[in-house]
Amino acid sequence: MKNKIFNRLSSLVVIAAMLMGFTVSVSAGNDGLIGANIKDGQLLGYFGDGGDIKIPDTVTIIAGEAFLNNDNITSVTIPGSVQVIGYHAFDGCTELERVIFEDPTDGADLIIRLDAFANCPKLTECEIPAVASYVTANVFKGCSSMEKIKVHPQNPYYFTDDNGVMFGPRVNEGEPQYDDPNLTLTAYPSGREGLYSIPESVQGRTVDRIWSGAFKNAEKLTDIEIPENVKIIGGNAFEHSGLTDVTVPDTVESLGSGAFEDCTKLTHIQLPKNLTSIPHSIFKGCTSLSSIEFPQAATNIEMYAFADCKSLTNLILPDGLVNITLAAFEGCTNLQRVVIPASVTGFPNDDTLGAYDMFPDSPKSLVVYVEKGSNGERWAVNNVADWGYQYKILDSVSNLDGVDFGSFYLINLDKKVRVEGKFSINSQLVVNEINSGNEYDAFQAKSENGILKVYEVSATHESDTYTISVGLPDGCSKNAKLYYYENGEAVEFSSSQVSKTFTVQTDSLGYFAVIDSSISGGEDHKVTKVTLNKTTAAMKKGDKLQLSATVLPQTATNKSIRWESSDNTVATVDSKGVITAVSAGSAKITATAVNGVNATCTISVTDSETPKPAEEKIETKVSLKADKAVSEKGKSYFTLALSESSRIANIQITFETSTNDVTVSGINGFTVIGDAEDGKVVLGYLNANGELFSSAQSADIAKITVNAENATLKITDVKVSGWDTDKTVKYGKVNGIDPSEATFTDALSYDVNQDGTIDLLDITEAQRYYRADKNSSNWNDASKCDFNDDGRIDIEDYMEIWLNFTK
Repeated sequence: MKNKIFNRLSSLVVIAAMLMGFTVSVSAGNDGLIGANIKDGQLLGYFGDGGDIKIPDTVTIIAGEAFLNNDNITSVTIPGSVQVIGYHAFDGCTELERVIFEDPTDGADLIIRLDAFANCPKLTECEIPAVASYVTANVFKGCSSMEKIKVHPQNPYYFTDDNGVMFGPRVNEGEPQYDDPNLTLTAYPSGREGLYSIPESVQGRTVDRIWSGAFKNAEKLTDIEIPENVKIIGGNAFEHSGLTDVTVPDTVESLGSGAFEDCTKLTHIQLPKNLTSIPHSIFKGCTSLSSIEFPQAATNIEMYAFADCKSLTNLILPDGLVNITLAAFEGCTNLQRVVIPASVTGFPNDDTLGAYDMFPDSPKSLVVYVEKGSNGERWAVNNVADWGYQYKILDSVSNLDGVDFGSFYLINLDKKVRVEGKFSINSQLVVNEINSGNEYDAFQAKSENGILKVYEVSATHESDTYTISVGLPDGCSKNAKLYYYENGEAVEFSSSQVSKTFTVQTDSLGYFAVIDSSISGGEDHKVTKVTLNKTTAAMKKGDKLQLSATVLPQTATNKSIRWESSDNTVATVDSKGVITAVSAGSAKITATAVNGVNATCTISVTDSETPKPAEEKIETKVSLKADKAVSEKGKSYFTLALSESSRIANIQITFETSTNDVTVSGINGFTVIGDAEDGKVVLGYLNANGELFSSAQSADIAKITVNAENATLKITDVKVSGWDTDKTVKYGKVNGIDPSEATFTDALSYDVNQDGTIDLLDITEAQRYYRADKNSSNWNDASKCDFNDDGRIDIEDYMEIWLNFTK
């Protein structure tokens, strides 16, 4: 910034001298670039007339902020003499379109510092030269017109994939690690739209990490697929991107602070199960985030982790959580229900001032649920009333079956939709804006070319009745009306409108529309541009591809799209933009707005039909084990698991035990349907996306508690059901129950192989789990050998077996 001020002052001095009649040499200190401030080979600043400029070959360093926020240069040519382009050198150059490296292969070794070309909205052309040996992270973040990053093919350190995403060496303490066999994803082009799938490898080298800020300001990025070989995601990696729903694979070992900060479109996140701490500011400012799948291993929530998550209304904090840091939930203005596990011992506190409110900006309708006898109960009893919300004490927060959470609301601030009902805890509101299909057409017929917004609204858990509130879209007047879709027709609600918000009662969710027919589609509301997420695509016979259209401006009155194929014998397209490849050839798919503005995608179809995958059968194996890691007097615990499973929707278990006093709770996505009565229980795999349960590995699906000591549980029958790829509902196959009977004992048995004798074979059996610990994938089996209860299998456990050998 000092350079910038110096440049402006220098310019004023020159002008003042000319006005006073003095002769001024404008070339002194600029080496021929008029308006440049060059000293000892460093270009410190520029205050010239702009346009297409060429930096003199006397320059070796372009200083940090030298062109910061310049608004008149359109292109810059950089000579091979330049060795360093400094931090923020061209940041914010609003008219810059091209950067040309004059000697890309023969120039000096080049370092390009952080944000050197950031936030240049018109920049489209800039190829990283072959001589660039160190490019500091994403130097192009916020360059919204750059759809592909280019790297000179002779550069030995940096590469791009087919999507124009850049990869390079990891950096340790400021030094690129050129000898590392793996690559880091360093920069994503902000102008690229839609889904991006990170490749497992580039140039034959595994991609194992995402650099800090790699996707920052990529507002057009809507979805990301992260492969399992990625281990590290850097700080602010996806900050202020357009992501909506993210699954971080369990293989990710480290997530940096602010990784998803200010992702205002993000609604759902699944975190890796082995993550032990929810990082600082990771979701700060994610105003649409309403659903979080917490990691099983989480023990700590750091400061500002969920700050300003204004669509977060209800959540169950993970079992095993120990510490919640000050301001972790600051600015969460719509929290309604929070369950705090009994494991939490660390609450925000000051030795002088006392306890801090964990939810300082929540409404008075917030209810916090804590377990009887826990630190959470003491925290709530001593403080919550003073903070203005409520608490409830439960006998257990681990089993919430049967808990009445009352009526509370779910909200999506981005779409201005709020739904109140009697929901289960962990419910999520899903709101999608649509602009094609039968439902849209029905509403469009009512709009009379007025303003139209159509939403598909659903919740992951149902309520008997709903109160739905919908905010007026921008541009609507008080004459707007709210409609719903029923039996193929758009029907007007008898609704009230207060402070630009509709509020209605309804028995079901579905499609809703705000229509303002009083405002006609004048010039200010016409469609001016239609863009597609793809302009070309290669397909094989039988393939399907989803196209999506973006209609501009946002205030366009009628955003409906008509889809057409130029040759239906080659490719067809339905009313929602789904293409089906029919036969070899070429066809153009056109998306046309109501006023004729359109965009096209050219489809090339080859005749070789994509082989259909082998149809997945509805099948599973079932296993039962006594959960010896859990102990409580008068109770026996068992875990039910599935393995080698595919397409499971529901499972019915019939069992025998010594008492009818049995409680079953579903886990890992399974929910008990009804109660466990007459030795029978049904578990459903319930989720908003209609997905079926499939897993090659063993996965626990239910915890069974028998209220008797040392009880035996025997499974006598299992039925599974689901639907096949044609959506036909049917029963599946159970390929075995192993074992079908288990007995709970309070103490671990030294007879590991259960042959009736404690001897060398038991040590050998336990040795199979050597060095397994609580974070190991095989801990459920290994835990039977943890005789000293230290959460790890080692020689001390083998000594315990040896000391108890059968005499």
